[in-house]
Formats: sequence, C-alpha cells, structure tokens
Amino acid sequence: ATPLLSGQELQDALQRLRATYQALETEAAEEDASNGVALNDALLERLRLSGLLQRYRERRPSSEDLAEKQRQALDELAAEVLRLREENSLLATRPQEQTGQSE
Repeated sequence: ATPLLSGQELQDALQRLRATYQALETEAAEEDASNGVALNDALLERLRLSGLLQRYRERRPSSEDLAEKQRQALDELAAEVLRLREENSLLATRPQEQTGQSE
C-alpha cells in the first residue's frame, strides 16, 4: 500500500505543481509569441517576394540590374561580416578587461 502524505507534504506537492504549471504556461506563451514573430517574418518575406515577382513580370531586369542587386547584397554581407568581427573582438577582450589580465 502507498503511504498517505501528510497535510504539509500535500501542500508542498501542490505548490510544486502550481509552480510547474505556471512555468509551462509562461513557456507556452513565449513559444506562441515566437511563432507569431516567425509567422510575421514569413508574411513580410512573402510580400517582398511577391512585389519583386510583380516588378519582374512588368519589366524583366537587365543584366546590369541583376549585377547591381548582387553588388548590393555583397556590400550588405561585407558590412555584416565587419560588424560581427568587431563584436567578436569586443567579446574576446571583455573578460581580460574585467579581470585586469592581459595576454
């Protein structure tokens, strides 16, 4: 036979269950919000691509247009790489500055 729990043990178990339930509710709400953001991102990308397709149907891009788009994309990627390198450098030196150590 299973031993019966005391009143305090029941209250403790109930408190743990409530805390678990609240944590699960919070996690579900955060996941719903994240899914909503992802859905909005997908809808915006779909809208962007639809507009691009419409423009291409109305006027086919020239090779110069396509080359310019590629140059712009490369410039954006190069800027992102530079930003990430700077951020990485800052993160790599931060612990040394906090502890007063140097290499």
